[in-house]
Amino acid sequence: MDIKKIFVGVASLGMIGGIAVAGPAVAAGNGFPPITGDGYRVQNDIGSCNNDWATVSLDKAYKLTRVSDGVYNLEVKESGSFVTIAGTSPGACESGTDNGNTVVAGITGLTHQTFDALVTSSSTPDAKPDCSDNACAGSGGFLNAVFGAGNYVSNYNSWTDVTFTAHYEAGSNGTYFDTSTNWPTDNRGDITGS
Repeated sequence: MDIKKIFVGVASLGMIGGIAVAGPAVAAGNGFPPITGDGYRVQNDIGSCNNDWATVSLDKAYKLTRVSDGVYNLEVKESGSFVTIAGTSPGACESGTDNGNTVVAGITGLTHQTFDALVTSSSTPDAKPDCSDNACAGSGGFLNAVFGAGNYVSNYNSWTDVTFTAHYEAGSNGTYFDTSTNWPTDNRGDITGS
């Protein structure tokens, strides 16, 4: 179950949304200034029962920082809104089994999310990648523009060194916290009702 949850989130990051990449920011460790970019995406989100429970619209910010020679951390910070999809609630399977909680369509709320994954490459990164013509449509496009297509390995493809958190707030309909740590049993809360 963990693998499917992580795969859905990562695939969406790589395939949906546009990015406009800025030049390097302030210098980071190892003399490597982070490479940053911004984007937007719309996608369905996955609940603890591996079900689509909401459509999220997110503004996102990328930051690529060198960890050591040839190893980089890709950090994605996202904030935006969501609209629920009728069916099983996002927290229904936190205990490992479905508790029967449901949510109706059309409940709205706000979300803040983070995603981190290690990336390795022997290529020299381009601090000012060309993202014209929507070349940086997602994290995969961003990494292609930084390292060149096929010149990097994103460790999330082998399901190692990946972390994510997502906070959802829907007023009187509840709050939900989603995390990659012991997914889904370390998730907390739920968004339910009408």
